[in-house]
Amino acid sequence: MITSIQLRSFKGHRDTTVPLGRLTVLVGPNGTGKTSVLQALSLVGRLMNNRPAKVLHGNMSPQDLLRRSEKGPITLTVEGTDNALSWKLALQFSELSQQHPPQALRVDWSYGVHTGHEETNSIPLGHTIDEEQGSKLASLVSPAVLYHFDARRIAAAAYSSEEIPALHADGRNTSVVLATLKLEREEVFEQIESELRKIVPGVQRIRVRRVKMPQFPNHSEPRVGNKVFIDFKDAPDVPAHGASEGTLITLALLTALCSPNRPRILLLDDIDQSLHPQAQMELMGELKRLLKSFPEVQVVATTHSPYILDAIDPSDVRVFAPRKDGSVACRSLSEHPQAEKMRGVLTAGQLWSLDPEWRWVVGER
Repeated sequence: MITSIQLRSFKGHRDTTVPLGRLTVLVGPNGTGKTSVLQALSLVGRLMNNRPAKVLHGNMSPQDLLRRSEKGPITLTVEGTDNALSWKLALQFSELSQQHPPQALRVDWSYGVHTGHEETNSIPLGHTIDEEQGSKLASLVSPAVLYHFDARRIAAAAYSSEEIPALHADGRNTSVVLATLKLEREEVFEQIESELRKIVPGVQRIRVRRVKMPQFPNHSEPRVGNKVFIDFKDAPDVPAHGASEGTLITLALLTALCSPNRPRILLLDDIDQSLHPQAQMELMGELKRLLKSFPEVQVVATTHSPYILDAIDPSDVRVFAPRKDGSVACRSLSEHPQAEKMRGVLTAGQLWSLDPEWRWVVGER
């Protein structure tokens, strides 16, 4: 499990360390780097399994990731534990130049009693570290998938030629994954259906049907894909596009979490989106319960909703706030000056809402 990530010169972060648990929720004003933490965790996982040049380009190019007031290098350091052994992995890369080609990346690592560092120019990082330890480190930080679900993509009919279809980061392929589970892992399909009922009580049943897809150029015949239909109380057989956005996003999240090929690290941006306050609390309660069944899984999420926090402990919440110099401060909500006094009196959401300016985070009180 990853126990912390440190971001140096990465986007809005000059030097920010974020402690992490099995379930960690990041809160704070817009522009304080919450989503950047998710992006950094995703980036570390991708860099450990791909050539740097394949990852560090486009909106993930070093010149776009480098904090504007810094010269670099960018450093992302993750620490964690594995079967009582401590490990640490630091990835360092610079803005592109003649001296620093796109694939240049420095890797420093330690695992148990093993320590070392390597550099790579063109081959996957997992092959540059000692084979056994490198493979272990790569498995501890990946796969890490950053989800930002789009209800329209979840509702749309989908087709996949993959033998084991995977859920896309925006929710595409939800219907295909559910169809595969219905055929091959019916107990998992029923688990998803049962968990959805708990969060959205109006749901009675999930159905997946074969439907014709729009015809694409260069294909003589239209493809046949899958589409989700939902039975609600007093409203059976509702096509997915007729269901609420919150219901669809919850369905996609449960599909990602319960599927056999689920990521090791689920990164959820705006976990509260389109959910009723009661459904937000129900979702977090079920998420906590499901994590007990999947001990290898870790969840890091962002939110702006106090209702999400109401279902978890202040120690699982990290509060972000901007300092006057433009850098970012991060502290656990359990460090709030009133945390102990208000334990059992206020929920985590109410405690967070006590101080809308979050001056305690930057040490002003």
